[in-house]
Amino acid sequence: MRLFGLLPVLLFTGCLAQAASPGQVQATMPNGKLANATYLPGEPNKPAILILHGFLQTQDFRTVRRLADALNEEMGYSVLTPTLTLGIGNRRASLACEAIQDHSFGEGVEEVAAWVRWLRKRDHDRIMLIGHSTGSVMIAAYLRHPDPSVIHAILISLTHFGPDQAVFRKAAHESLEEARRLASQKSRALVKFPIAYCREYTATPDNILSYYRWDSDQVIDALKESPISLTVIIGGEDKRMSERWLTRLRQQKQVSLRVVPGASHFFDAEYEFTLLDVIDEIMQGLTQRQ
Repeated sequence: MRLFGLLPVLLFTGCLAQAASPGQVQATMPNGKLANATYLPGEPNKPAILILHGFLQTQDFRTVRRLADALNEEMGYSVLTPTLTLGIGNRRASLACEAIQDHSFGEGVEEVAAWVRWLRKRDHDRIMLIGHSTGSVMIAAYLRHPDPSVIHAILISLTHFGPDQAVFRKAAHESLEEARRLASQKSRALVKFPIAYCREYTATPDNILSYYRWDSDQVIDALKESPISLTVIIGGEDKRMSERWLTRLRQQKQVSLRVVPGASHFFDAEYEFTLLDVIDEIMQGLTQRQ
């Protein structure tokens, strides 16, 4: 069994980033909000890794935190785990579905790009991206026009938004049509919509549509447009994944699909170690090819 050590201490100064607590850094995002991240420095000859959390979560979500600590402490990689602002400056806590959601999908993608630039300014010229769940969707969107320093992406539990998700089935797409109707009227009203695991998600029509647009077709198109290689890792017992979705992923020539038998959407329990072993194998393969 792998053992996780203590987080290293790193203090930053300057206008772009500043120290909040050991390993914690902050940077101003394109939306003007202050964002938090944890940066764990590693061996300078290895690629840096950015790991992005899933829907409404933070950098401290258990799947992200376990993976970040292990990649840094056991394998020596520099790891950056940002928390998306989701329209809230200095956000440190996850958001409830019922909270007022003042953010768009595109703003999240812009924050991914900003954190990649942050790593570049710290002399990381080889960067890998890892996303979990809907964090993988944002990374897929970013990869249509990635920074040249990005060499590979690993998309864990890659899912999608849109009306083909299970949460929409009873509504028979009524929420999607209502959002489109209100948006066509330039409405800025806050309305409750279903999305991801949320059945009541409070947002404006434009903001909810920015997420709805990233349905299975849009995600597949983004994968096809990526100029870099991709690995998708799916848990064999992930109930959020349909066979149709897995079939579509298998059909993408630029995607290497790895299915981990027995693992759930979160790769918890013993599967956190299996996930780490799979990622280690991927990293070793990249190193040998370079």
